[in-house]
Amino acid sequence: IKVWTSDPNVTIDELALNDTLVYKVRACEYLEGTYTIGSSGDFSTINEAVDSLSNMCGINGDVFFNIQPGTYNDQVMISDITGLSKTATITFQSSSGDSTDVVLTTDSTDYLIYLDGTDYITFKNISFESDSAINLVVLDSGACNNVFEGNLFSAANGSTSIWSGSFNDSNNVFRGNHFQNGSYGLNLKATHPNAETSVHIIDNIFGVQGHSSIYLSRCDSALISGNQVRSTQYGIYIVSSNSYITEDNQITMQGSFPKDGVRITNCMSDTT
Repeated sequence: IKVWTSDPNVTIDELALNDTLVYKVRACEYLEGTYTIGSSGDFSTINEAVDSLSNMCGINGDVFFNIQPGTYNDQVMISDITGLSKTATITFQSSSGDSTDVVLTTDSTDYLIYLDGTDYITFKNISFESDSAINLVVLDSGACNNVFEGNLFSAANGSTSIWSGSFNDSNNVFRGNHFQNGSYGLNLKATHPNAETSVHIIDNIFGVQGHSSIYLSRCDSALISGNQVRSTQYGIYIVSSNSYITEDNQITMQGSFPKDGVRITNCMSDTT
């Protein structure tokens, strides 16, 4: 918008340099409500849906992306999105409610899904798999208040299903997922002086991981409850973490040289 004056007080403007005002306005729309991802949907791929969130004004209420059955080969990074909050979240979910109907995969070697400081994202009833990615899902740069529920993670040998490191990626919930193979199911850790807090790991199935099914380092006030764990070295491995609760977990060790079902190092807790 550009506004200017001329002939002030019906006289010649002797200082034209200060007679113009320019104000830039971005015209865009918010996303809100339910959309479909797939060949006959509103967006053909998850990346297309994410790009729309970045290119528009963000969201103005809860957004649900129902993903049609199929295999989606892509690599997705989600950065901070305008409008995300406790009362305005984004959910990616299988349209059928069956995790085996929607498969997300990638040929990239580093990650499949990357939440770069993103909050209030939910992934529900989806399969994540890759023969090449070292991490299926990465939480980084303060990715907090995210939910993973009812998903199937199939990691390659030497890889990790969900990795978080260095930053304070707190208040994330992992509920009712199935973690298959890989070196780690969950590998969540912060670097001093940061500490992740209030991570909830509830009613998941882990098996069979090569190193640790659940590995936590500097994760305070974590809740690890009702999980079924099968591992070849460590079932639950907790390092330098305080005020955590582990309860009602079933741990089975297998293989030729199993080590500890639960290993706790340099920690303080009220309940184990």
